[in-house]
Order: sequence, then structure tokens, then C-alpha cells
Amino acid sequence: MRTATLIIALALATLLGVARAEAGGCAVTVSPDPGWPGANVTVTGSGFALGADITIYLGDFPMYDGFIEFDGTFRIGFRIPNPFTVGEVSFVVQDHTSVCGITQPYSISFEPPEPDPAIELWGLALLVVAGAVLGLGVAGIAMKRKQ
Repeated sequence: MRTATLIIALALATLLGVARAEAGGCAVTVSPDPGWPGANVTVTGSGFALGADITIYLGDFPMYDGFIEFDGTFRIGFRIPNPFTVGEVSFVVQDHTSVCGITQPYSISFEPPEPDPAIELWGLALLVVAGAVLGLGVAGIAMKRKQ
């Protein structure tokens, strides 16, 4: 059962552009993956030392220095500086108590990825259906008033 849950989580992470890493009971998720200069990044973590001081690095640059919640979790947002090195860099979450620490590769692209055309077509179809329903409703009200 745990294997199936892990496979589903990894499949969803792949589809949604999310990087996930685990080490020593700690887990970190970074979204979006890949990032790009100017992108807003969200980092969530769990399993860290309660109330510990952490630093998050993107490449050689500290992006956040603060504390973990008293339940061992955190959710942090930051913006990738623009300009920033394009390519693969290290993404590091350093727990200063040495209980947990995660280093993983993180890709920085030149610009945001192209939106998935299937999602755009789905949104267009939804808009057309909603417009048709609204149009029929307005027509029905107009016909009812005419009677």
C-alpha cells in the first residue's frame, strides 16, 4: 500500500512540476520545478527539528533564514532573483541542529515553461459550455416574459 502511495505521489509531482526530496525522516517539496529568474517558489518541509533555525540556499545564495514551526514543518515562499544563473544548481535546506539537511539538484530555465495546450483547450471548452448555458437561460427568461 505504501509503495502505491509513493508511486501516485511521484506521478503527481512529475505532472505538476514539483521537486521532492527526503532524508533522515525530513521531506522537502519545491514548486515549481523547474524555476526561472523572477519565479515565485514555494518550499514546504516536514520532519525537521521542532523550532530549529534553518537556512535555504539556491546555488550559493541564501534565500531564507528563519525557524521551523513547533510541529517540525515549514512553508516558505521566495522569488528567484532576476537575473539568476540558468542551469542546474543546488537547492539546500540546512537545519542548524544537524538533525536534518537536504541537498538536491534544482533546474533554473530561461523562462517559464509553455502552458499545456490540453489545459487551455479544456478551459476554452468550459467557457463555451458556460456561455451556452447562460445564453439559454437568458433566452428562456426573455421568452417567459414575452408570454
